[in-house]
Amino acid sequence: MKKTPYLILSLLLLISCVGEDLVNDYVDPDLRISNAILSISEGFQYQFIARFFDESGTKVENPTLVWRVDPPSAVSITQDGTIKAITAGQATVIVQTTGLQGNIIEARSTFTITAVANTETTTTETSTMTTDTETSTMTTDTETSTMTTDTETSTMTTDTETSTMTTDTETSTMTTDTETSTMTGVVVAPQYFEGEIHSTSSYALEGKFRYEHDGTRITLSLDSSYRASTSLPGLYIYLGNNPRTVNGAFEIGEVKVFSGAHQYVLPPSIELTDYKYIIYWCKPFSVPVGEGQIF
Repeated sequence: MKKTPYLILSLLLLISCVGEDLVNDYVDPDLRISNAILSISEGFQYQFIARFFDESGTKVENPTLVWRVDPPSAVSITQDGTIKAITAGQATVIVQTTGLQGNIIEARSTFTITAVANTETTTTETSTMTTDTETSTMTTDTETSTMTTDTETSTMTTDTETSTMTTDTETSTMTTDTETSTMTGVVVAPQYFEGEIHSTSSYALEGKFRYEHDGTRITLSLDSSYRASTSLPGLYIYLGNNPRTVNGAFEIGEVKVFSGAHQYVLPPSIELTDYKYIIYWCKPFSVPVGEGQIF
């Protein structure tokens, strides 16, 4: 009989954790281009990467993919997803695979091909020449005599020549051949998603998030609007592709912050489009209590 209160409490917690009866773990299969771009310059190459997730939300290793582009006159593509930009304009890369039911699953990414502009500065020579200049100053012979009785005073100014010579001077400025090429290369699409967390139970759980790849790893940031009920038993946070289960999901860890801004730094092995959902999970009863769709 002593176990009765505990069983009742457990039942109440379970009922409050679950907002609705979720027994269907099926999700639509999904093909994702994980490294979309905004633009690429003529003549450049870039390899697209696609990931396929099956009806359980599990990533399929080495799926059979078929790549093509539209229009083919603007860009060429090989069957490993590598494109080469040919002419300026808009283009779309398309990748397809086949689901378990034989249905065709497709992903697309549209981008701009930009023209390459070349600016050439021709050779310019500027030369400044100062020609020979000779300046001469000559003082001619001058004799002054003054005669006084029995006294002779004679003043003689001897020959004096002052010569100033400016030698040849040449100043030369040379601008060598210069060629400037402006190439935008590849502009990768923004590497982040933003969204909101919401509760799927009777407990409070809400807040805005930013899911961002900085080039090395992903950071999941919750802003100051975040709050979660401290009454939630055994609350954990996951990344997954099916919000109704954590099978195949990545466990970030136990929730220890229940109000205000905070963040989780994820391992480098996780790619930006590997997971579609942030899942809050009531671990003792193995049920979802909240979620946020990343993309």
